[in-house]
Amino acid sequence: MKLVILNGPAGVGKSTVAEKLHAEMPMAFLVNVDAWRRQISQWREMRRESQVLSYKIAAAAIGACLADGHDVIVDKAILNDDSTLEELVATGEKFGADVHEIILTADKDVVMNRAISRGFNPAGLLNEEMVETLWNLSQDLRETRPNAVVIDTSALSPEEVYESVRSIVL
Repeated sequence: MKLVILNGPAGVGKSTVAEKLHAEMPMAFLVNVDAWRRQISQWREMRRESQVLSYKIAAAAIGACLADGHDVIVDKAILNDDSTLEELVATGEKFGADVHEIILTADKDVVMNRAISRGFNPAGLLNEEMVETLWNLSQDLRETRPNAVVIDTSALSPEEVYESVRSIVL
């Protein structure tokens, strides 16, 4: 049983890797915290409160899946709250899961260019300023998460990023 936590700023391949792992791991549960956050009314206006609640929901779902013996993949940038990451890791350890904490990263100009080329949803929270903030936070995260595996995706294709993560997890 595995708990895979994919972390990093926008544009480094977290969702692509998460979806490919999900397709390859039978009965694995894919946690998309952002999707659940959007189910909370007034989540944009109450950013911090909705973020906290969505992580509580995620932690409960992760615990339920692991308790039942299923792998879990977490696709999310959890960059500003070590306590949330510690809670997820502790949940995995509680149920005897192999915990894989992976930080995907890339050079700042690569992240910015990838995000800009994708475009921004006017109804979303992500904009150029937020992408830069998330990149900066991801650099700090690399220092505070010594057990995480860091993969620089700057010069890697999406398939190479996936294969790098796959070789660690599977």
